[in-house]
This record gives sequence, C-alpha cells and structure tokens, in this order.
Amino acid sequence: MPADLVHLGGRHRFVIADAPLWRNNLRTSGEMMTSLHRILAIMAVLCLAPDAEPCSIPHTPNGPCGSSTLQCHCSKFSVQAPSALQMGAGQSGIVDVTIQNFRFTSASVVIEPGTTVRWTNLDSIEHTTTSQTGPGTLVPSGIWNSGAMLLNDVFSFTFNNPGTFSYYCQPHGSGMQGLITVIPEPASVAAAMLLGAVLIARRRGGLMMRLG
Repeated sequence: MPADLVHLGGRHRFVIADAPLWRNNLRTSGEMMTSLHRILAIMAVLCLAPDAEPCSIPHTPNGPCGSSTLQCHCSKFSVQAPSALQMGAGQSGIVDVTIQNFRFTSASVVIEPGTTVRWTNLDSIEHTTTSQTGPGTLVPSGIWNSGAMLLNDVFSFTFNNPGTFSYYCQPHGSGMQGLITVIPEPASVAAAMLLGAVLIARRRGGLMMRLG
C-alpha cells in the first residue's frame, strides 16, 4: 500500500501500511526502508516550515486496516504527495497543481527529482507560473515561465535537481505564489532533515514523540 498524505485543516497525516501489507507491495526490505526514509523527509520539511507548529509524532499500531500512523502538526503549509514518492525508487511521476480563484492549489508541493509538476488554469483570467529568484521577490529567475495561460491551458515542468523553487503569477504578483521543494532520494539526507526538525522543535520546547 503506498504512503498516503491527507491535508486536514493544517494537519498532515501519513498512513503507513503495516509489515504484512508492505511485504505484499514492496519487493525488498531495503525498498521498504527507502520509502520510509522519503516519508520522514517530507515530515521534516513540514516541521521545518517557518510557520510550523511543534511536531507531534504519535504511533498508532492498531489503526484501520492494520496501519500505523505518523502525524506532523503544521499550519499554513499544504503538501501534496506525488505517486513518485509512494512506490519504489527512481520512479518519476506527475503532480497536478490547479490555478483557480486566483490561487495555486496546492501552493506548496514536496516531490523527488525527476517528478513533473503540471499546472492547469481553471480560471477564465490569464495567469502564469513563473519561477522567481526567491519567495516574494517577484523577479523571474529564468528557470521556467509558462507565458500567458488561458482557461484550461496546461503547462508542465520537470524538476531534475534538488532544491527549493518559488514561483508566482506575473499578472497578479504577491497575491499568487507557490513553492516546489525537491528532496534528494538518499536516506542520509532524509535523516539529516528529520534531525533538523527535531532540534528546532526542542528549542521551541514543544517536541513530543511517542513510538510503540
């Protein structure tokens, strides 16, 4: 069963299948650990967000369908889990971002290298998706620029390199911005990010971890 992420009013819940289900879907224990490391990396990004609340990571071994649950409580940070992160290693996928009501949904997306982000304009107003030099700068970085997108127009861009990429709509400036975070695959990077999240949470005095 692939990892699943559900956005519930500022709370992001990761549901991870228990061992029997993992064995039915993942070929090796190494592949299972790789998938787990990716999930931990995403959780670390959520907790490292500037407006994130202290992390709470409870473990619920007897959830529905024999699943375990890891939670990271954050606010104002909507993340979409792409299929590329759900199963296997080195698989590329597509993540959809809609443009509607003068906003990008989801405004913040976490992916792995090789994933394509596909924007679709559902407004009757022209919009663009344009990379910028930094959050809020509204200065094009030249990495990508869709140009004017009319109703139902689609623009895609593949992210091959790790990093954080902010973007905006040129006609509507600071009112329409988004963020793409590309996380490297190695488990060591995931562990480092998770450690950073733990250290920040401890400084805030709000770390709570319960496993088993």
